[in-house]
Amino acid sequence: MRHHLPDAAFAAAKTLAAPFLPVGEGPATAHREGHKTRSWLMLNKQSPNELKKLGEGDFSEKATALGTLAKEFPATSKHVLDKLGIQDNKLAQLAPNKDALAALGKLTSKESSVADKASAALELANSAGEIFKPEELKGVLGKVLNGLPAGAKLADAVGAFTDPSKTGIDKAKATMELASALKEFAGKEFPALANDLRKLDGTFRAAGAAIPLVDPKASPQEKALAAAQLAAEIPDLKKDLTAFKNVLQRSGVDNAGATVDQAARLSTVKGLDPSLAQKLTPDQLKGLEEIATKVGPDNLQGVLEGIQDPKALEGLVGKLGKLDDAAGQRLLKSLKLDDAGADLIGKLAKDMDPDGLKMLLKFTDGVDGTLLKTGLAGLKPLLEQGGGKLVGKGLKLLDSTLGKMGVEVTAEVAGGEDGGGSEELPGP
Repeated sequence: MRHHLPDAAFAAAKTLAAPFLPVGEGPATAHREGHKTRSWLMLNKQSPNELKKLGEGDFSEKATALGTLAKEFPATSKHVLDKLGIQDNKLAQLAPNKDALAALGKLTSKESSVADKASAALELANSAGEIFKPEELKGVLGKVLNGLPAGAKLADAVGAFTDPSKTGIDKAKATMELASALKEFAGKEFPALANDLRKLDGTFRAAGAAIPLVDPKASPQEKALAAAQLAAEIPDLKKDLTAFKNVLQRSGVDNAGATVDQAARLSTVKGLDPSLAQKLTPDQLKGLEEIATKVGPDNLQGVLEGIQDPKALEGLVGKLGKLDDAAGQRLLKSLKLDDAGADLIGKLAKDMDPDGLKMLLKFTDGVDGTLLKTGLAGLKPLLEQGGGKLVGKGLKLLDSTLGKMGVEVTAEVAGGEDGGGSEELPGP
C-alpha cells in the first residue's frame, strides 16, 4: 500500500496507530484475523493535513491540530509531539491536559452544535488559561470558529475576558461583551447554553452571572440578582454604581439603572435564598434592605437562610419594622443561637407559614438564651419526626415548656409595641 505522507508525518501516523494493533502483527495480519484495529495507513481523511499542521503550522494551527488528533487518538498526543520533534513548551503542557484537549476536540468536531462549541470555547479558556496568553487563546479560537456567525467576535471576547490586565470596570465591560458575544454566537441555542454557563466556576462565574443580563426572557428580578452576583465577582462595581449602570446600558440591558439599584439592595441582604429573591417585588426588597440596615446584615442572615416562603418573609419584615433597633437585634440574636439551635430554627423556618412565624417571633425579650436552647433541644425529636406539619404544634409546645420553667414570654413582639396582640400577619 502506497502513501504520500512526509517521512515525519508517516512515522507519527504509525505511532498514533500503535495502541490499536496487536503486538507482533502488522495491519494486514490484524485485518485478516478479524481484529477491530486501525491501520496506521488508514487514518481519517483529515489526519495527514493535521499532522502537517502540527509539524509546520503556526502556534494556533499546531494547537488546533493537536486537539483534532487527540480526539481520534486520546492516548498518543504526547508521543506524536516527540515523534515529530516538536519542542514547543506550551504544546507539551497542553498534551497531557485532558480537559483542554477535550475542549479542542469539541471545537473542531463537525458533530458539535453551536452551543457545544460556545461552551467548549470557555472550557478551553478555563482549563488552559495558565498555558495560553490571551492573544494565543484568541488565535486558537479564531482558527476553530472561523466562518461561523459571530465566531470572530466570540474569539475576541474570550481573549479580552481572560486578559489579566483588565480589572474593575474594564473587567465588567469585557464580561458583558463576552455574554453578548455568546448570545449572538449561540443564536436559537442560547437558552440551552445559558443553563450550562450558569454552572461555571472560578473566574468564569462572572460570565455565568452576566448571562441573565443579556437574556431577553429574564425577569427584572432575575436580572437584579444577576447584577448582584456580577458585583460580587467584580467588587469594584460596588464602589461606582454610576459606572456599573453605564456598563449595563451600553450592553443593551433594559432599565439598567433600576437593575443596579435593586442589585445594590440585594447585596446588603445576607442569607437571602436566590430563588426567593427572584420572587420579591422592588418594594419588598427595599423593605428588606431597610431591615438589614436597621438590625445588622449579620444578625438577619441566620434567620433568612431558613426562609423559603415569600409571605413568611413579608411577615418577618413587617414585624421587625415595628421594633426599635435594639429589640430587633435581640430578637434575631435569640433566634440565631448556637449551631444546634440554628439548625432547628432553620428547620422551623423552612416550611413555616405566616402564623408559625408569628409564634416564632414571640420568643424574644425575657427569654434566657440557655433556656431557649434547652427548649429547642427538647423539640428536636418532634420536629425530625413531623417536619413542617408539626411546626405550629411544636412552637406551642415550646411556649408551654418555657412557661412551666417560669419564663414569661412577652407579648410585645407578637402584638407590636403597644402589646395589644391583635395584629395579624398576612395569611398564606
